[in-house]
Amino acid sequence: MLLRASPRAKRSGVTFQGEEKRAGQGEEDRMGLRSSANGRAPRGRYAALPWRSVLHGGSMASGSTRRTPRSAGRDSGPRTAPGVRAARLLKELIGHQLLLLRTKQQLDEQQASDAWRELVRRQLRKDREDRKRQGQPRLPGRMTVVHPVTLQRLYSELEQPDAELGSDRQALVEAVAHLCVEPPFRGYIPGSLAGELKKAGQLLPPSRTAGGGGWAGKKELEAATSAALRAADRLNDEADVSLSQVYITRGCEERLARRLLTGLARANRAPRVELVLGEPGTGKTSLLWNLTTRLTGRSSLPDPQGGEDGEPRDGAPRVHCQPLLLRADDLLLPRETTDLLTLFDGLLHQPTYRASVIVLLDSADVLLADDHGRAVCRELVDCCAEHGVPLVISCRTRDQDLLYEVLGSTPSAVQELGDFRFGGEAEHAVDAYCAHYYRHQTAARRREAYDAVIGAAVRGLPMREVVARPLTLRMLFEVYAPQVPTTEIDAAGLYDAYWTKRVAGDRRHGSAGIVDADDLSPAAEGVARIMLRDGGVAVTSAHALRLLGTAAPRPFPVTAPAALTALHRRNVLTGSEGHDGSSTRFFHQTLYEYAAGRCLVSLVNARQQPEIFEQLGRRLEATPDDFLRSVIAEQAIVQGVRDERAARPAAADLIKQLLTSDNHYLRYTALRAYALLPSVPHAVKGMVHRFLPEAPLALVTTMMELLPTRHHTDPRRVTEDIFVILQQHRLPKVRRKALDLLCRFAGMDGKDDGRGAATAVRDLLRDLCTRPQVCADHAPGSGVPRGCCSEQTCLWSWLVGLRVQEATSHGNHAVRLVTAMASAEPDWAAARMAELLDLAEHHRSARWLWQCIPPISAHRHLSGWDALIERAAVLAEKLGNPDRIRRQNRPAAFVRKAGTAVGTVLAGPSREANGESYESEERERQEAHVLLAAHWAETLADEPPVTVFDQLVGASGVFSGPQMRIRARVAALGARLRTAESGVPEFLDHAVARCGVSDQIDDVAETLLPELLRSPGDEPGTRSARHWCARQLKEMGERAPGTRPAPGFGPLRRQRPAPPARRRDPGSRQGRLGRGPGLATGPPGPRVPRA
Repeated sequence: MLLRASPRAKRSGVTFQGEEKRAGQGEEDRMGLRSSANGRAPRGRYAALPWRSVLHGGSMASGSTRRTPRSAGRDSGPRTAPGVRAARLLKELIGHQLLLLRTKQQLDEQQASDAWRELVRRQLRKDREDRKRQGQPRLPGRMTVVHPVTLQRLYSELEQPDAELGSDRQALVEAVAHLCVEPPFRGYIPGSLAGELKKAGQLLPPSRTAGGGGWAGKKELEAATSAALRAADRLNDEADVSLSQVYITRGCEERLARRLLTGLARANRAPRVELVLGEPGTGKTSLLWNLTTRLTGRSSLPDPQGGEDGEPRDGAPRVHCQPLLLRADDLLLPRETTDLLTLFDGLLHQPTYRASVIVLLDSADVLLADDHGRAVCRELVDCCAEHGVPLVISCRTRDQDLLYEVLGSTPSAVQELGDFRFGGEAEHAVDAYCAHYYRHQTAARRREAYDAVIGAAVRGLPMREVVARPLTLRMLFEVYAPQVPTTEIDAAGLYDAYWTKRVAGDRRHGSAGIVDADDLSPAAEGVARIMLRDGGVAVTSAHALRLLGTAAPRPFPVTAPAALTALHRRNVLTGSEGHDGSSTRFFHQTLYEYAAGRCLVSLVNARQQPEIFEQLGRRLEATPDDFLRSVIAEQAIVQGVRDERAARPAAADLIKQLLTSDNHYLRYTALRAYALLPSVPHAVKGMVHRFLPEAPLALVTTMMELLPTRHHTDPRRVTEDIFVILQQHRLPKVRRKALDLLCRFAGMDGKDDGRGAATAVRDLLRDLCTRPQVCADHAPGSGVPRGCCSEQTCLWSWLVGLRVQEATSHGNHAVRLVTAMASAEPDWAAARMAELLDLAEHHRSARWLWQCIPPISAHRHLSGWDALIERAAVLAEKLGNPDRIRRQNRPAAFVRKAGTAVGTVLAGPSREANGESYESEERERQEAHVLLAAHWAETLADEPPVTVFDQLVGASGVFSGPQMRIRARVAALGARLRTAESGVPEFLDHAVARCGVSDQIDDVAETLLPELLRSPGDEPGTRSARHWCARQLKEMGERAPGTRPAPGFGPLRRQRPAPPARRRDPGSRQGRLGRGPGLATGPPGPRVPRA
């Protein structure tokens, strides 16, 4: 049977074997809430359900703080004190109410628990409205969290001789009493019991922590914020690395901070809710940490709408911001006195606090897993809206629909937070981590680590997702530093490596051996099991200590306190190392999900709960929007299928169960898990292939995005999936998504890697063809490629048949695909690239050609590729001048894409894998021109500069050949002259004399001088050229306006007036350069390039 721990425990499908008898029996007896062993409702006056299934996760409104003086009553004995009577009566009434729900409405334990909690919630709301209608003072509290530990503490406090009762606990006592006269309990419970309970509660004095003039709890809220900031800032104690050292600004922090500070001091400000959405591990918590530190102590900004005509009012009041960072699980955990939400609501009655506070709620998705959590989240949102307090909420993207339902209105702004962008953020992040995790290593070692990480990411290996996601990038360095990280790792392998290093053993940063050899995997899995049972991502340390022995799927080598302390020391868990009242959580929610998946697999393999996967499937079918357990199910499936023991068939059956469900969310979970599997059982693959043709487009797209993020045992598994998809889904966007996958997947193969991914992609293209010999295997030079006759299924025919504008957009999938396969299949790829050059010539598309040139240059060392660069160069000359081509092919409304990387070549280190960085036509043209210039420069003759120049420029001063080729070689000649020890001035005089009679002198100056004069200018040839230019400028300055130098050479010449028809204004271009017929015999001033 399932452990009846709570409404969440019921839904989690997690059982602690024998826990009722060992861990909780004494507490349940003491609390009067123990059930019978056979699961039926116990008989007797004090019968009730187990505390674990009754009250955990409930919520209630808090009552007002009473000013009743302390009274000892008529009998001051400890057994007749008001608190003891209240505890006894409260247990008795709750037992009666639950028994009535089970017997009268034919409910089981879980259903009765849910129904009772909902009735209490309604009664709390009704009591609050009654007080308001009767004109009584407004209650300072709103909603509190009823947790098993909360009830345990309440009973324990009531039985103390000096018992006190806070406003939130008083509200619960009164609500339970009032329920006795409401349906369905009216007439079934003696009214005297309810009256005695209410009277006993009123005799208790108010809790001192509930008063304080509304300022009570401020220290607790500040402590919660400080704890959240410390937990976020703490990365690695051994390596002495903190978030403040490696945080990468995402570009939205200051903008968001200014929006929150604007109008903060206004008394009648409108409610403002800002959302931060992102996938797990994208840095949402880090962003809120940065925002909190950024806001602390800053003054509010004037509201532009506060004055006339939209201008800020002069002298508008300013306040100093007090950000309040709350973790969602802190709102669910029990506390010594009053929960955080009630304390916060009480503080909002203080005008000075209300005017300065900004609330930041982290990981709201934790609250959205069930009705109780959503109620708590809704209470916080309503509380902030009622008082106009700005609220920032971070949440996983997948849970945003549930969050919008809780909000009930459109948020003020939504900030989407994604992975690090390559071409800026990712490189900066890796550099920062290398600088701090390798601070004691040499610069060469840091550079080696940087190159290995970035190189693997750029190549498109599964490590790309590890580098792009802030959380996994941090884990990568924690696992491997100070060694160089391996490039053959994906996200799943990284979590396995982290678990091996931090949980199975304690291998500290900088240590070559194991510091602590104790394998604490059972203990960590046990903590995850407790959290899964309770339905949260945190647990009180005392609760974890008490249940860890029975929760662990197998014995662990140390005591429970020692295990928790060691896991805290290893940075696996965060908290206060087991002190009573503190909370314990994994350092990140994704590690908890990973640990919970491992625990489920261990339970099946150990035969403790062989049906746990089946129970989890039923739980997900009952509540498919429970995304927390959906992710845990995904982890359990992936780890179970990888396991070769009993968990493998159970995990496979769970995939089938979810895939055949009618619910979109469950099928989404099944396809995600399938895509992340390194190897797939045959039965599962067959079922997925039968499902894919009819699958919704969103599910198919998600699956294709995930397939290349894992190392697959058999690469043909991926191409088989794509084959099934493309046979049925033929929309252009599906084909482009499939091409994105194939481009990246094929690029994972290096030369002699032996993976076979590129070969599998080539075979896929052939399988999709009806006539491969005229399509995917078309021989170059045998006519313009047209593809096979069936473009319905053939992917290559569809590519070569696209219109030029469509084909050259999106980074040109045909070029990218051929480039990705070049290393592993050089001959086939060379033939396809020659085919693409033929298409560029056929369409007279310069942009198509520019996109082909970078990969040709990068792979010219491969078989069959060397001749392609000259073929591309000839085609470039045939198409004409690049500047003219650029003007002809430039779109009418060209918009440069923001935030994309700038690569040096197509296979360069900053290219985006999806080709987005090549949307800029201007950048493509410049890159192709640079590569062609380098190719032409390689063929420059090794002869004296004057001889080479005479070969390039004819006797008439005109270039002897195509403009592009000659200009590139003249520029290369200028670069060669930089190191010349002598002869540079004479060469320049000769160049001016040879070209001065033609307009070609401009082209010579534009191509020769920039390379010759560029910085640094400490080379001998550059110094000589600089002095020569200075002499020419000085000579031009000495001439009178309107004159030109006489024929001949030499620095000093007789000046004579120029003919009137040839005179130019001194400020004009010809006046500055001294252009004219005399340049044929006299040295002119060269055109000096602008800086």
